[in-house]
Amino acid sequence: MADNTAQSRFSYAEGLPADAAIQAVLSGSSVDHKDISGGFERKNLRFTEHVIFSNCNFTDRVDLGGCRFEHGIEFIGCEFAKPFSMEACRVEGDCHFRACVFKEEARFERLQVNGKLEVRAPRNNSELTKNVHTFCDRPWVIFEGYTTFSQIHIYGEANFGSAQFEKGIDFYNAWFEGPVFFRKDRCRAFERAKEEAERRSNTTVKVTPLEVDPTAFPDFFPVFISMATRRDFAMPTSGGS
Repeated sequence: MADNTAQSRFSYAEGLPADAAIQAVLSGSSVDHKDISGGFERKNLRFTEHVIFSNCNFTDRVDLGGCRFEHGIEFIGCEFAKPFSMEACRVEGDCHFRACVFKEEARFERLQVNGKLEVRAPRNNSELTKNVHTFCDRPWVIFEGYTTFSQIHIYGEANFGSAQFEKGIDFYNAWFEGPVFFRKDRCRAFERAKEEAERRSNTTVKVTPLEVDPTAFPDFFPVFISMATRRDFAMPTSGGS
């Protein structure tokens, strides 16, 4: 009999066809803890509700090219097994990728975000409850394939805290209206827990920050950008008048 241990470890108990997942978020429902199968390819759709995919596996290609998200979009604790594209999308509000892994190429050319672009860890590990991966140990965003943010336009803050770009990245002609951060991420919950642990240790039995707040992330990696495939690499330039 085949050993399915590895497969079951990294799969969710419930599967969901891509069409059903799209209908769910179009109606305003979040999609949580699902293996989403089939090509998630829906170009030029208009999403009138806030879109949330939390702790999901996308087993096939995701192509949302030209879609419009009128109230923001979030991917939290998701793994994308095949190529991913949000080319020429427009996001009213914020666009969040938190604790995600892109196994193959990820393309964001001409993405416009009228709020913040967050490519970093969640606020704490409570957002990764029942996640089948080890994202609580490495909650940053990992791009295992070549990644391009060419010609993106971000009106708010852009934060790539602790992001890992393992096959190069392209920011050619990117435009950022607000501040841009490529720095080691930090968890404010851990910092508060550390202060509280020090306060308690001065008066009672010594405790650790994670005993004070077990949902906190203790540490992060610095941002990593491999230059192995450096096609058209350019650092972002600030826009604005």
